[in-house]
Amino acid sequence: MGDLHRHLDHLRSQAKPFAKFCQDRYNTLIQELENANIQLVESRSAVEELDEKLDRVSKLQEDYSELQATFSNIQLVESRSAVEELEEKLDRVSKLQEDYSELQATFKSTILCLEDEIETLNR
Repeated sequence: MGDLHRHLDHLRSQAKPFAKFCQDRYNTLIQELENANIQLVESRSAVEELDEKLDRVSKLQEDYSELQATFSNIQLVESRSAVEELEEKLDRVSKLQEDYSELQATFKSTILCLEDEIETLNR
């Protein structure tokens, strides 16, 4: 029995460094796992934050598109108003030109009549 105890003690002493190596490796792996879990939680948090920012950016893009459309509509309305106003002014100018032409014709006719009367009076 003494040989068996010595043999077991010898095996135990040889197994201790391997057991310590295994325990150290286990502890290292547990620490790495804990670190990986912490990084995972932080990454998930960062992903959620990025998703929220992406949602806000998408909303801002939609708002920008709506504003652009509204602005285009406003510009279109303003352009139409400006065109209508210019057309009205053009109509007034055309009317003034017609009136001026009529007035010029009347003026020439009046001058001719007056010249005839002056000639008649001079005779």
